[in-house]
Amino acid sequence: MPRVIVHLDADAFFAAVEQAGDPKLGGKAIAVGGERRGIIASASYEARKFGVYTPMPTVRARKLCPKLIVLPGDFERYEQFSNWMFGYCYDFTPDVEQTSIDEGYFDLTANRKKSPADIALTIRHAIWELVAGFNGYAFCKAHSTAYGVEAYQAAWLKRYYPAEFMAGVLTNGKGFYHPLVYVLECHRLGLKLLPPSVNEPGLVFVPHGKSIRVPLTHVKGLTTRTSDAMLATRERGSFDSMANFFHRVAPNGEELEAMIRVGAFDEFGETRTRQFWQAQHLLKTYGASVQSTQGWLVPPPGLGQLPAIPLNEPARRERLEAENELFGFAVSGHPLELFDDIAWHTYCPVNRLGEFVGQTVTTCGLVVEQRTHHQVTGEPMKFLSLADWTGIVETELFAPTYRSYGLATVRYPVLEIEARVEPFENGRGYSLRALRAGKPRTNS
Repeated sequence: MPRVIVHLDADAFFAAVEQAGDPKLGGKAIAVGGERRGIIASASYEARKFGVYTPMPTVRARKLCPKLIVLPGDFERYEQFSNWMFGYCYDFTPDVEQTSIDEGYFDLTANRKKSPADIALTIRHAIWELVAGFNGYAFCKAHSTAYGVEAYQAAWLKRYYPAEFMAGVLTNGKGFYHPLVYVLECHRLGLKLLPPSVNEPGLVFVPHGKSIRVPLTHVKGLTTRTSDAMLATRERGSFDSMANFFHRVAPNGEELEAMIRVGAFDEFGETRTRQFWQAQHLLKTYGASVQSTQGWLVPPPGLGQLPAIPLNEPARRERLEAENELFGFAVSGHPLELFDDIAWHTYCPVNRLGEFVGQTVTTCGLVVEQRTHHQVTGEPMKFLSLADWTGIVETELFAPTYRSYGLATVRYPVLEIEARVEPFENGRGYSLRALRAGKPRTNS
């Protein structure tokens, strides 16, 4: 008999309870969060129409929605509401797993009284009635404390074990930003990325002192069969040459070429061009489907008998481009080396923007993250994260600017921005309000 698992998730939980407890808040844009140097923990649907979301800094949320009502809340009462909410689940089954204050799962496999769909609807209706009649609500201290402890632990690890911390972040592969942002943070922290190795194939990023090894299993285009075979074979012993790897793992031609392009065989001491000819010899002689148990009655001619056709070694830029293509970011150098034609020196660097608070500046950066939202009018706007050689800055293109320059944010990977530097309320940071966006200046 198949198991029946129901997922319970109370969306906008804190904000919904706030509105339910105070009729005056109904239909208004509200949020629960910290006011000074804080973030939004929950936003009502009315606030979301302005682009307010979790975990946005409160100062930015107020810019998007000037009439936003921010409430500190009381988590002890939220926890009480949560207990009532999950209490309904226990009326139907003892198998309830609560994963957070507002989310969990319950198993209805053994329940024969009603259909799972009817039970789910009954619980949903009961929770709705509970919200509608709820008068006591607030912000859970236990929940906020848990987040505070986690944030402190992460900050401590990043400060004293930066390579291990960033390796964990890159391995996790989740989060708000593209992996390129975390790679840039590695460079800011003075950490070097090491090219992949067939003898350290993955699945995780591995710290080595002040360096981090990129796992070979992250190369784009590798089949699951090859990745699994590579990991299993490496467990039984290290590889001592490309030929040894080829016979034990049996990758196809495209996979072998991709591994060469990212430097996975460099540790064996051969140049990239020599590796290329070795790969051609192995593929032509044995074929991609040859298994390690298959032998030859008469060995084929060796690599030394192949004609010597001179080829140039790939230049540094070519290697960076190959890494960017196959990993999504440069490994053997800084990602911005791929944009060496940009006249970076003619723009205000990110680390000096704080000197021009309240003023209009022209800066330039690689677009490392972008998110589109809709304002309450229904018009689109965009948030950008721009990176230069000195740091990363958050930039907002509100509807009028986005309407005029939105295409430029897609057309140019590196973007020139004319913007006003707007400080946070606590004076400990700033963001850019874009006035114009376009093609950057080049050195030529």
